[in-house]
Amino acid sequence: MTAAPNAATRAMLRRWQRLEITVRCALEAGNPARLGQFIGAAARLVAEDALAEWATHERCFNVLMNTAEDAALPWHWRCMCIDFACRPLARLTTLARGDRARHRRMVELARRLAQADLACLQPPPAVGQ
Repeated sequence: MTAAPNAATRAMLRRWQRLEITVRCALEAGNPARLGQFIGAAARLVAEDALAEWATHERCFNVLMNTAEDAALPWHWRCMCIDFACRPLARLTTLARGDRARHRRMVELARRLAQADLACLQPPPAVGQ
């Protein structure tokens, strides 16, 4: 953060935090638009200089991956989180250009996505099978 946030920025930050909880807990698993809103709110906060860009996109990626790996959550929500995880990862890839430490970290994150246990993402068996 570069300066003390104004009231509008604080409200935007609270909204992003609520969206993070909504995503992580699958509170609106029937509304995949919430995933895009979560990532979009993060991008707006970065654009307002309210949050550091690298840390914010890495946090989004980790929230999405932690959610995708949580077997207690609905299968379709976890699959959507895997689909959306590439968005913050793509931004991190751009930010890592020319910075060895960030590039190494980005490679670790990309490996996490590539090696995600997709077996846990299999749909539950149909009733009666």
